[in-house]
Amino acid sequence: MRIATWNLWWKFGPWEARQPAILETLQAIDADVILLQEVFGPTADHDLDQAASLADALGHHWIATTSQTARTPFGSDTTRTPFGSDTTRTPFGSDTARTPFGNAVLSRWPILDRAQRRLPGFDGKPSHRTALWALLDHPDGPQPVATTHLEWRYDASKLRQQQLDDLVTWLAEQHRRIGEQPSGEGAGGDAGGNADPTRHRPLVLGGDLNAVPESDEVRRLVGLSVPYGQPGETTPEHAAGRPVHGDRISVFTDAWAACGDGPGHTWTRDNEHAADAQWPRRRLDYVFSSWPRPKPTGNPLSCRLEGLKPVGGVIPSDHACVVAEFDDRPAFDDAPPPTTRTTDP
Repeated sequence: MRIATWNLWWKFGPWEARQPAILETLQAIDADVILLQEVFGPTADHDLDQAASLADALGHHWIATTSQTARTPFGSDTTRTPFGSDTTRTPFGSDTARTPFGNAVLSRWPILDRAQRRLPGFDGKPSHRTALWALLDHPDGPQPVATTHLEWRYDASKLRQQQLDDLVTWLAEQHRRIGEQPSGEGAGGDAGGNADPTRHRPLVLGGDLNAVPESDEVRRLVGLSVPYGQPGETTPEHAAGRPVHGDRISVFTDAWAACGDGPGHTWTRDNEHAADAQWPRRRLDYVFSSWPRPKPTGNPLSCRLEGLKPVGGVIPSDHACVVAEFDDRPAFDDAPPPTTRTTDP
């Protein structure tokens, strides 16, 4: 399963000239799922919908950030047709307006369900920063994915940690809802209708975190420090070798850290659009796979950067595109679930 994440740099720089370069790059990548940030929607000045346009050209289904936190129920007829079709161009109701700056998910497979979240700002209230979650109709069972874009300021580590804490808690809630999916292969959860993270396909999260791997915010996300949503002190569960949240997403595997080569900088002065950057040579963009997860489903196999070279004389974006390949095999029947491990690997 090939998943790409890319910050498209909204309508900055030579934005009109960049659109063909973005499309040609995505066509060459040929990802199953594309997680996008800084996507523009139609405005009073123009009716171009970037997510819809890209999805139409790629033959993908799509959703994008709206001005409401609308949800579409499982099995809704409108979500089983391509969102690029005329009847579904406004995928969640004609009264739900697109935001001019937001996130999008493009998928080779139909989109069964979606949800979005406004992340907290400096004042603690919901901000323009959002997360977008989608449940995809993967042939081997429901596949959850999400995309997000965190606060950019260099001195905003505390806020980014608050945003990730809010995000991880919310994503765990969405992941548990997979148990509500109608019966079928890979669907259904426990007796309470909750998804089992040791059996269901793991969540793939991609986005521009505006934070480097050694930052406090990313270290907590990948389990190098106290994970989000977990207590800082030792608990009886930890002492017994059991996870605190055995029934929910706990931490994530960073695909680049697992199998990428080199520093993986996605923001660098080598890109002409970032030539005047105040803090270049940073890895800000990530693709993650949630843990716990069934072995080997969702294990990163490779990770690379794309979108670095000019196309038609223009570099597509100020950020590099991160492309990760994940193991798509179903769980091994004889593999013990991760939650049973009581010793170090």
